[in-house]
Amino acid sequence: MKKRIQLAFFDFYDSTGIERHLTKMASKGWRLCNISGWWTYQKIEPQKLKFAVTYFSEASDFDPYPSDNQEIFLDYCESADWQLAASNAAMQIFYTAQADAIPIETDEALKLDKIHHVMKRGVLLNEGILLVFSLLLCISNVRQMFDQPLVRFSDPSHWLLLGVDLLAFLYLLIDIIRYDTWYKCSVKAVKKGGSCCEVRHSMHRALFLLGCLLLALFSQAWLALLMMLAVIVSLLASYLFSRFVQYHQKKHSAARLENLSCTVLAFIAVFIASIHLFSFAVDQYQLAIKADNQEVREVFDAAGNRHEWLITHDNLPLTVEELLPIQNDDYTYINDQQESFVLAYSHCAQKLPKIYSHEPQLTYEIVDIKADWLYETCLNNLRHISLNNNAYWQEADTSLWQADTVYQLYHNDQPFLNEYIICYKERIVKIEFNWQATMQELQIAAEHLRP
Repeated sequence: MKKRIQLAFFDFYDSTGIERHLTKMASKGWRLCNISGWWTYQKIEPQKLKFAVTYFSEASDFDPYPSDNQEIFLDYCESADWQLAASNAAMQIFYTAQADAIPIETDEALKLDKIHHVMKRGVLLNEGILLVFSLLLCISNVRQMFDQPLVRFSDPSHWLLLGVDLLAFLYLLIDIIRYDTWYKCSVKAVKKGGSCCEVRHSMHRALFLLGCLLLALFSQAWLALLMMLAVIVSLLASYLFSRFVQYHQKKHSAARLENLSCTVLAFIAVFIASIHLFSFAVDQYQLAIKADNQEVREVFDAAGNRHEWLITHDNLPLTVEELLPIQNDDYTYINDQQESFVLAYSHCAQKLPKIYSHEPQLTYEIVDIKADWLYETCLNNLRHISLNNNAYWQEADTSLWQADTVYQLYHNDQPFLNEYIICYKERIVKIEFNWQATMQELQIAAEHLRP
């Protein structure tokens, strides 16, 4: 094996740590030759090499060739027996076999200024943008949870995405704080005539990856995990293709702006295409699963017009047939349910096509609350009335339902259809009958729906 690839987890500004690592690798017979993306090493005879990491703010990966100032700098390094090992934008790494070679950086204050200038233009700017973006995502996700508590709090996918957003925010914040701490320490040290401070190793990267792994294992949001994996694969494919475009443009001496534009467009195009491809595959997979539990039936209205009606055969805890002596093959049974570690939510419905507008139909929601602090939030959401200002909830008799509290919907001081909210200790049920249910039918419903 003549080459070796390695993921580098060094901070961009950790020149001392990088130099120490590369010296150790050279003593094992591996010399750095590329730092674009993964770090690539080529096989050499084990030897003692000295490395120097420098920062040149004018350099860019999108330039077809080095600038005049960069050429002068490279010539100076070469004349001092320093050979260019690898470069990536503003970071350039040199090596020499001469133990007494003249150091490239002799002024620590100037070195610190160059590092800070490069960091502000590159890493810190990017991390700052991502920090704000991740914070906005966290705020948006939390707001959605309280706007739609039943759906969002019970959705493991939503918890997974919120957890990843929060971990990303903390990761970026810690990264920025670490650099700020190092920079202030280095400024004080340089003013006293010393060198830049050592970069302290941090576990925040490992903790971030561990946190993402734990979220993935315990969320049980398999669809969300699949989509996250699709995003990661899409990003990787986009990155590789954009690097190829960048290399091709650079090889043909394209100007910096042209190279940058083509590379960015290539990345965006491949990413969007990949996401659409994965989304299509997931949609087809979901349709294939649902097809086993669904059928399309033809129904005809009074005028003889044909309509297609999708029938689903989900299991329901309560059906019309258990309340009334009725049989209709056109009923669709829908039970959309999801569950997280704080809430389980089911939206159930037994519906008929519009041609059966006067036939019995049933709609109800079941909320199982595992966290006490969510009880009032869920109850208020179920009690919310958005369409009729003259409608209101009024407490009803609890003995029939054997519940803690029961509410019935009223309109202009009269019961509005048969719509109830039944509150148990850890469960809330909201049910709507489209017919005038009898006491016996309500009692049967209570037996099926109570915990």
